[in-house]
Amino acid sequence: MALAEINDEPGAARTNKKEFLNRLEAIIPWETFLELIQPSYYKGEDQKQSRKI
Repeated sequence: MALAEINDEPGAARTNKKEFLNRLEAIIPWETFLELIQPSYYKGEDQKQSRKI
């Protein structure tokens, strides 16, 4: 899944968000980025809710 596919906006118009995510995807693929941040990501300790990556 590419970063630009993660979208909550209706319609097919290119937005600044989509353009940014496409550029970011060209620099570092999403899966690689997830692998890099996974070890540092908050794991939900101390009774706080964590978000799924």
